[in-house]
Amino acid sequence: FMKSKFGHFNMEVFKNAYEKKLQKNEEIKRTKKLNELQRKFLDILQKVTFTVAQDQDYLNTICKGRVKKLDDGWDVMPFKQSEMPREKLKIVHYNLAFKPWHIDNVLYEEYFWDYASRTSYFEDIKQIKANYDTSLQEKSQAQTVNLIKLAKEQANDEQENKRVLGLVDEVLEMYKTEKSIERLKVLQKISDLEKQGCFDKDVEEDPATKVLREKDVDYLQKKLYTKVKRKVAYYLGDKYLKHLIKNKKLIIKDIIGAENWQNVKSGAVITCNHFNAMDSFAMQVAYEASQQKGRKMYKVIREGNYTNFPGFYGMLMRNCDTLPLSSSPKTMQKFIGAVNQVLKNGDNVLFYPEQSMWWNYKKPKPLKNGAFKFAAENDVPIIPCFITFEDSDIIGYDGFNVQEYTIHIFQPLYANKTLSIKEQIQDLKKRNYELWKKCYEEEYQTPLRYTSLLAVAN
Repeated sequence: FMKSKFGHFNMEVFKNAYEKKLQKNEEIKRTKKLNELQRKFLDILQKVTFTVAQDQDYLNTICKGRVKKLDDGWDVMPFKQSEMPREKLKIVHYNLAFKPWHIDNVLYEEYFWDYASRTSYFEDIKQIKANYDTSLQEKSQAQTVNLIKLAKEQANDEQENKRVLGLVDEVLEMYKTEKSIERLKVLQKISDLEKQGCFDKDVEEDPATKVLREKDVDYLQKKLYTKVKRKVAYYLGDKYLKHLIKNKKLIIKDIIGAENWQNVKSGAVITCNHFNAMDSFAMQVAYEASQQKGRKMYKVIREGNYTNFPGFYGMLMRNCDTLPLSSSPKTMQKFIGAVNQVLKNGDNVLFYPEQSMWWNYKKPKPLKNGAFKFAAENDVPIIPCFITFEDSDIIGYDGFNVQEYTIHIFQPLYANKTLSIKEQIQDLKKRNYELWKKCYEEEYQTPLRYTSLLAVAN
């Protein structure tokens, strides 16, 4: 055929054409395999949610049966329980929080520093370690332990459970330190501010505040996409809250007076002391315990928590029925209208009228007018809540005892309609503060005293 068509037979031409054809076929096969891989991934993504190591878990599922396994020496992790002889090491994987360029005493760290010393970046790497933020270390530790505990929960057999639980102990032991320096600094700052009488000043290193513009917030979730995001956020938030309670990171000892909340049929302003990022989760538990069927609890939050808070918590801040304040007058007008509408609809709004959050500060602080103004102008009651707490026997990642919360829900306070609106605001605020003060003194068995000579109740 080749001779009759072309007049002569050229083996080299034939060979090249044949090889190109084979290459093209191989490319078609690879494309089909990639398309099939993509299809399988999208299919599994819709049916299964992996929570421990998503990238690896999806790949393991998709590629099952088509994997060439290497010996463990090609991916050695710095866990003492799985330590292997040095001659078997090929690649060390400094994963999770086990990073020698951040902390000391990481298994196999000598290899990292040996190779780092041979590069032109050695001094830079040493500087990274010298400047490593201890608060990031605590965050990394917490993330590592959470991830490993989650793996334990999902382990399929007892042997795997023991192995994973051993990793939890190893991580905790690695991070076993005295009380967090960052927490101690916060406590000192609180002490200093109390002496100065500056009760409304923040003590935490919060994210920088980006101005919240009117167009950037849908306060009442009127748009479809904000409704969808709210539903997803509440689903994830509920799972996370149950995780906190199960793992004793949030311990609620008792809820006293849930019926006081349940018996209010109109909209209401809820007030609560603010001493921990977890107290909002505690109030969510109290809200659910009061069986507020068909009624929402909105939470007033600071501007920066809505605009700048990162990660998972930021997602919750923006989508779980929050009402962010703003430094923009136009946005604040929108905020005020939203609060008024929520109360008119018969829903609840949670305010922290102390304005500032002081970590593990047990005393009630002087209150601001805002919450009481909304109650008086909308003719709805105040439901005062005060959370007291005590040390549990569990030590947290920061070296301090995890606190056990008791949530006190008092009978609703109604405005005295014989007074002017301004007088109603001051009267409600004073009665709210007096309830908190009485609860503090009875629960802690000590008179309420401030170290500041300038401190006043209202």
